[in-house]
Amino acid sequence: NRDAIQYYVEFRTILKIVFKQINLLTKERRSMSTAITLRNIPTICLKSDAAPSLFASQELGDYIQHITGKRPRFSETIGDDGGVILLVEGDHEHDAFSITGDSDTKIIRISGSNPRSLLFGVYRFVSEYLGVAWTSPGKSGEIVSGPSGMTFDDIRIQERGMLKRRGFYVDSSQ
Repeated sequence: NRDAIQYYVEFRTILKIVFKQINLLTKERRSMSTAITLRNIPTICLKSDAAPSLFASQELGDYIQHITGKRPRFSETIGDDGGVILLVEGDHEHDAFSITGDSDTKIIRISGSNPRSLLFGVYRFVSEYLGVAWTSPGKSGEIVSGPSGMTFDDIRIQERGMLKRRGFYVDSSQ
């Protein structure tokens, strides 16, 4: 078991180094283009009251606070400083989300086809644009090597799950 533990520790160390290198390359690529800069701590505008949507907004707020040191504001509207709008468009069973960011309005919009998909969209944004990665469940498995500021390129991401439902199925008929 000691060998397995040592292997796990070495593997996590290597993953942290790789994720930091990827983050540095991503920062360099982003600095070469027109960017969305949220000068102040962004406002998070949640347009859904479903439990997974509330959890998504809390997760986004927690990671922004972890990176910037300040808690974002939660509001029903976005001001001139820009912000992040989280919304659920419809109540579809099929998981799909989109992330768009406009450098003119300084607004990042994360929308999901259902509350669960909104959470998937938030996690994609957090991992790709805020430099967060997970090697295992829980806080000990988080790698947060986020950017020093909140600056992003124009963003256009759309994803749709390959399967209608996700879950675990156990067949007990034998």
